[in-house]
Amino acid sequence: MKKTLVLLFSLLTLPSLAHAGLNPSKLSVGSALGYAIPLSDFKTNYKGSAALAVNGEYEVTDMFAAGMEVGYNFSYGMKDSSKSESNLTEATAKTWQFTPYVKVQHAFTLAEKKAKAYGLFGAGIYTYKTENIGSATVTDSQSKFGWNAGAGLMVEVAPKWAVGMDVRYHNISTTGYHTQFFTPSIRMSYHYK
Repeated sequence: MKKTLVLLFSLLTLPSLAHAGLNPSKLSVGSALGYAIPLSDFKTNYKGSAALAVNGEYEVTDMFAAGMEVGYNFSYGMKDSSKSESNLTEATAKTWQFTPYVKVQHAFTLAEKKAKAYGLFGAGIYTYKTENIGSATVTDSQSKFGWNAGAGLMVEVAPKWAVGMDVRYHNISTTGYHTQFFTPSIRMSYHYK
């Protein structure tokens, strides 16, 4: 809950950055709803998870933007075969991410609408939490460095509003192995001016 309040406060104060000399017309906030698909070693034990993200962004030039994204993957359920091998009745994993990012973008017209295609790279802190329920409940939480890379397309649907989709690859340096997942998402953004 504390993380959520800090995030909301940060996003709501973005317009005040104009007083620091930043151009408000280059500020935007956005959200994403997706599905995180485990890869590699992570895929061996866990199923996918719904994913939610919010971000704030500043367009530095027509071609480059920088921002901050906070994401949450709700619950990767452990596969039944892995639970029985470990004598567990239930097991889940969840992730939070706090990742600054840089974006390379290209504006163009698509069906008479303004559109932007982009590629991005983000790196920061991922918090990975597991809960295993067997004869006793065991929880573990790790905050580790991680990174993500991806590409997407946004199309303006109304003044100040755009919708689109993107795909991201995430890699977290968790203890023992790298936690990797792929997330396709539907995105929405709002430009302040």
